[in-house]
Formats: sequence, C-alpha cells, structure tokens
Amino acid sequence: MKENDKTGRYTDKNSYSGRREGGDKPSPKRRAHGKEASEGSANREDKPFRRRKEGMDSAKKPYAGPSVEAKGFYGGRSRRNERSYQNRHDGERTSCPERKCANGETRQFGKEYRPRKERQPDIELAIDRLDDRFCGVAYIGADRYTVEGGLPKEKVRVRVNKTEFGVRYADIVSILEPSPFRVEPVCPYYRNCGGCALLHLCYDEELKQKTALVKKKLLPFHFYNVDDCVRSSENGFASRNKAHIAFEYKGKDLCVGFFDENTHHVMDVPYCPMHGDWYARLVKILRDWVTRFDIQVYEPKNNKGHLRFAAARWLRGCLMLTIVTASPKIASLQELYNMLRVSFPRLSFWKNLNNELANEVMAGQMTHIAGDKKLIGEMMDLKFQLSPESFFQVNEKIAEIIYRKVFDVLHAAGIKNVVDLYSGIGITSALLAKAGFNVTSIEIEEGAVRDAKILCEQNGITGVRHLCGDVREMLPSVSGTEGKLAFFVDPPRAGLGEEVCRTIAEFAPAMLLYLSCSPSTLATDLETLLPAGYAIMSVTPYDMFPHSRHIETLVCMTRK
Repeated sequence: MKENDKTGRYTDKNSYSGRREGGDKPSPKRRAHGKEASEGSANREDKPFRRRKEGMDSAKKPYAGPSVEAKGFYGGRSRRNERSYQNRHDGERTSCPERKCANGETRQFGKEYRPRKERQPDIELAIDRLDDRFCGVAYIGADRYTVEGGLPKEKVRVRVNKTEFGVRYADIVSILEPSPFRVEPVCPYYRNCGGCALLHLCYDEELKQKTALVKKKLLPFHFYNVDDCVRSSENGFASRNKAHIAFEYKGKDLCVGFFDENTHHVMDVPYCPMHGDWYARLVKILRDWVTRFDIQVYEPKNNKGHLRFAAARWLRGCLMLTIVTASPKIASLQELYNMLRVSFPRLSFWKNLNNELANEVMAGQMTHIAGDKKLIGEMMDLKFQLSPESFFQVNEKIAEIIYRKVFDVLHAAGIKNVVDLYSGIGITSALLAKAGFNVTSIEIEEGAVRDAKILCEQNGITGVRHLCGDVREMLPSVSGTEGKLAFFVDPPRAGLGEEVCRTIAEFAPAMLLYLSCSPSTLATDLETLLPAGYAIMSVTPYDMFPHSRHIETLVCMTRK
C-alpha cells in the first residue's frame, strides 16, 4: 500500500482502485476505448476528489437521483419507506407525490393509496329476531346488524367485521343479558365445524324457529297452515349415521375432524355428540394409523400427499368405511383394517381413488379392500343393502316418520299409482310397493337401477316397474297408467329447477308430494308449480338435521 500523491488516498496495485489510480494494469475502460479513454482518465485524475455528500464539481451536472426506469413502481422509495410514507398520511385518501423526470415531464409514481381502515369501536345491540340462517338481527335506526350466534331477547356487545349491501355483519364480544332460550352447548367445537350451529339454542325454541322459517317462505303463496316441526328422538343427539372425516397437518399436529366453515381448514374434532360413540372410536383409530405408519396427508394447495378423506356410515352396529386417496400408492390399508376389526367386528372396508382437484369427497374408482361388500340395513320391515356411493337418509328414524306420512296421504286421496322420480337405489319405491301401491321408479344411474332391482328381488316385491333414463324422456312411457297418479320427488338441495318443474306440470299428475331439504329452493320451485295448476294441501317440516340450519319439508299438492 502507498499513498497517491494527487488524491491523498492509499492505493494498491492488486486492488481495483489501485489499478484505476495508476496501477500497472489498465482498467477495462482503457482497454475498450484506447487512447481517448486514457486521456479522459488523465483529465479526471488532475481534478481534486470530492465525496458525493460534499457536493459535486461545478463543471458536472448535479445528481438528479435514479432514472425513471430505476425508480420502479414506488418512485425510488423502498417498500418499507413507502409504508412509512403512507403511515404519515394516514386518515385521508391520497396518492404518491409527483416528481420531475429527466426528460422534463412530471409524473406521479406509485399507486393511489387507500388508508388502512380503523377498527370500529364495540357497540351494544338488542337482538330482535333470527334471519334465514338463524343469525341474530338487530337495528340501530335504519342500520341493520347481523350477529352470528345471537338469539332473540338478549343484549350483546359486538364488533363489526364487514359491511355488505348495507348490512353490517358482527361477531359477539360479550353477552350482556343472555336470552331465555340460550343454553350451554355440549360440544366445544360447534361454532366452527358447522355441523350443529344451533347447539346454543334450546331445542324447543329451535323447532319453533324452523317452523317459522317455513311459514315465512310460504307466505307469498298465501298458505298459512304449516304444521309444527316434527322433533327428532333424544333431542337430536346421536342421530346421524354418516360422516365425512378430513385430515390436515397444522405444523406437527394432526387434525382429524371436519372442515371449519369460516377458515376452510380442518378442525380437530375427537368427539361429536351428533354422531355418537362410534365416531369417537373411529377417529381415534384413524389418528393412530396415520401417525404410526406415517401416512402422507393430501395438501390441496400443493396437490401433494395421499390421504384425503374417510367416508363413514354407521347402521345398526355395522360400519362402512371408505378411505379416499389422491394416489394409488397409499400403504398400510391392511393394517388399518386389522385395527378397525378390534372395535368394529362388522365392517365393510373400501378405497376410493379421487385425484380430482374439486372438493367432491368421492369420485373415481372404487376398490373393495376387506370385509363385507355391502352394508346391511332394515327400515319398516324392508331389508336393503348399501354400497359406499348409495344415497340413504342421514337420520333413518325421521325418514321412517316421513314415509308413514306419505303413505297416509296417498291412501286418504285414493291414489293407487305412484311415480318415484330420482329413486336412487329404490328404497322409497320398495316401501311404496310394500304399502300396496303400483310404483314406477325412474333413475338415471344404471348402477342404482341394478341395485333397486336386486332390492325388490331379495324382499319378494313385484309391484315396481324400473325405468333407467332421464326424467323428461321416461315420463311419456308412464302416460298410459290407469287411475289417479301421484308423483313423489326428493331432489337434492339445489331443488328441481324450472325445467323439471315445467315437465312435471305438463304431465299433470293428480297429486305431487315434494320432499325438500331447503326452504329457499322449495319456494323457488313452487313459483313454477303452483301457477301451473297445483294447490298446496299440507306442509310439514321435519328436523332431519337437529341443531343445524337445515330443514326437511314435505309439501303435499293436488291438481286444481
């Protein structure tokens, strides 16, 4: 190291500055431009060196900051500095400042800044009633508030979390004066799993609120004589025979249970009073199996892993379990079967390969692993067999009550011929035939029609005519039926739809029995059916899904 005589800096021949300030090797610029570059470099060396913070030489153009291209989206400020700038201007809608570019133009850098919303203070509300989703409704002047978990006749302190279409949605911070209808929930997970959102409401009041909702939906049709909602046995506990169990890792903790309806993540639910003891035993075995054999749980965001769901159905002491996988590589299924046999001697064990990106539980190839191939059940002296994909009512005790009501209505009207639309595996059709009716069963799925025929053969039933195909194509073949004709429909939650309703109305059966699981879609379908020549005879709600927001409703209509 030696001191440069002209600049006063220490230089080294081996360093870049040393080579530039007079070292043996020429700089890259000198090699590239030859003599002119050397002369220019010499001229620079003749001038005294000044640091940038002390100002630039008067002969040079002042430093104007980075170019427009270098400034980028935030106009030369880093993201951290941009946030600091926004914080200084918090409380008003503003924009990033204007700056003058090198070409003389004035430009505005950055995007328009919307200040962060301040958290609104907590407010006190008096809940007036429940809405269609059984959430509390309160008013302050003309402002409407919807409170999740609020009940009539109670005062609560809430915090508003969002506003949509003029309605303020709020969460309960504290309950100041509890409602006389509020009870202590028996399940600590009910607020998040979504399976029993009304567990904080006493069961008698729940039935009244469900009846009131059905009445409200039928008011536009000027029908007011709605029967009281039929209660489930034992206040609805241990009444569900089906569960879709999901899996997810949160860090190193394995969650086995149901999806949180708010976060869409799996909530760990080791016990569910809606299903009963069989669910708790099954979840414990599944958790032990996943952790012991290091089963890779499916991750929807990354589309990685194997285990997706476990679809279980419990019927009269027999368990049917279907392991849903995203890959055929899942191992240790035989070990899981051996673990299950200890607690469930009667077992039907299946695997479903579902590599679809959709949220559907079961789709694709079904493979029988071990145990019985069918789940044996019995309802009203009718023996039937269920496969993993078969449809069967979640609450079989309420289903029996509904079917007995259907039989009584048909017998009272003198109906002899019944068309069962969307009949599935034929349980309803077989029960109708067993009750003395001539039944025409229409189903579009060939496998379901095949199972329906086997069901009738096993029970010695001969009064069912099975048709496979679309309802609109199959109905003309029913037109030659003698005597009064009734239709029985049990559509999914989406309802029949306008096109199917018009097809039924054009066929003009003497009676139409509509079993709905959604009051909203029921009202939509009635808007098409009633003007087409039908009148409501009776409406009966059933609590098929106790302590939930769902209602099963049987509507009996006759032709005018």
